[in-house]
Amino acid sequence: MASRVISCRRLSGVLLQTSVDVSDLQDLTTVRQLKAIFATADPVCPPVPWVSLLGHSVRGQTEGLVELSDSDGIPWAQLKASSKGMLTYIVRSPDLMAMVRKLLNEALYLAGGHPRLDILQHGVSLALPGRDGWLFPQILFYKPFCAMLESVMWYRLREEVRSEFWATLRFGLLNLTGEEANQIQHDGATILMAMARLCCDLNQFADDCAQPLENMVVEFLGREDLSTEMISSAVRMSWSARGPAHNATVSALILSLREKKPYRNGRSIGRGSMRVAHRIMSIQAEQAPDVLGCVTSDMFGDTMLQHILEPVSCGHAGDKSEQEARFCLSLVARMSLPQLRHRNREGICALSYAEQFATNTGWADWLQLRDALKHRMKSLSSQITSLPELLQHVQLLDQAAGSATDNDLETAHLEEVVLAARDVAWRLADQVRREWLGRGWRFRACAMPEQVEEVMQHFRSIV
Repeated sequence: MASRVISCRRLSGVLLQTSVDVSDLQDLTTVRQLKAIFATADPVCPPVPWVSLLGHSVRGQTEGLVELSDSDGIPWAQLKASSKGMLTYIVRSPDLMAMVRKLLNEALYLAGGHPRLDILQHGVSLALPGRDGWLFPQILFYKPFCAMLESVMWYRLREEVRSEFWATLRFGLLNLTGEEANQIQHDGATILMAMARLCCDLNQFADDCAQPLENMVVEFLGREDLSTEMISSAVRMSWSARGPAHNATVSALILSLREKKPYRNGRSIGRGSMRVAHRIMSIQAEQAPDVLGCVTSDMFGDTMLQHILEPVSCGHAGDKSEQEARFCLSLVARMSLPQLRHRNREGICALSYAEQFATNTGWADWLQLRDALKHRMKSLSSQITSLPELLQHVQLLDQAAGSATDNDLETAHLEEVVLAARDVAWRLADQVRREWLGRGWRFRACAMPEQVEEVMQHFRSIV
């Protein structure tokens, strides 16, 4: 049988022509199955419930299009007989609230026929804003929506209900207009923040949610029309979903990290969403590298790297995953020297935490991170060509080593970085010494080492 041309019409008005070999579809029996084939072939992969398939119909003297019912058999005979030999395929605007209602109806009565009161309460809250409920994407900012998703026992739902819900959410997210996708709310909140937080919250309760949510956020981040301002936007909030919270200015990247109890040596909460964090970090490394050294909380003054590495005790070793180690390796490779040597409120830099944790556990991933962090700092130190800047760098590292000692942290690898930086400073100071001698200047000391020290003392006094 010859190929038939299927006319695909989208809401934007763009017409796509797709050739479909009807002979390959003879095993299909219903219109819904055929719609699923077309939806999969569509570049935007719309959910099947929001796809309509129209066929030609002759009524009296007029010819028109009628929508085919999902349960109808495929009109093969009509397609063969039709001179046009085509169906019309339309993608309708997705109705997320319809999917929410379908989800609620199934989730309500899973427990022995008795309604789940928590889900019922969230469902009522979702209906309060208006007769039609919340429209996408505003619903993502509404807390009862997230609470309802947390309450659902996903593993007990029918696969059809689960997959259609996630497909609808994905379709709505990926097909937002550029203006909607980049919108920044008055408080700094964004769609990306809402999705990142949803990923982390649901990761704690429903493994079945983790993969589809992370997949759609990573796909969303693949859009070429996303602005740097939206991706880097931050909002002031209490950063903790469970237990005592601490105020912080957080971005979508920080929200994707694992949360922690708001005190030192506190355990981590949840699992975070490292795939999402890694993707955001990679984008920002190219577009806004200054963000990589941002502070995760005013209370501790930790960067993202310090946030993940602390605490270092073996009792919390299980809080740190291999995914986090790989994230940190990628982060370290992109951070600048000032970001890497940043000292938190205790005066400690990230290398001290990495060194102590690697010593405590002996785990290969974290030993690799410690060494990568050390070599990166040494390499960047060697590239400093300004002696005053280098001397200031050495001073800051000395102070960080002292703070690490005061906090009973290992310092051997940090001391290596300090010694390497001092060696570079010595060579630069010797070059300056020779330049001064070439100009006819004289030193108080006669020996070269003492002269080099005079040069460094001079620049230390003006730092």
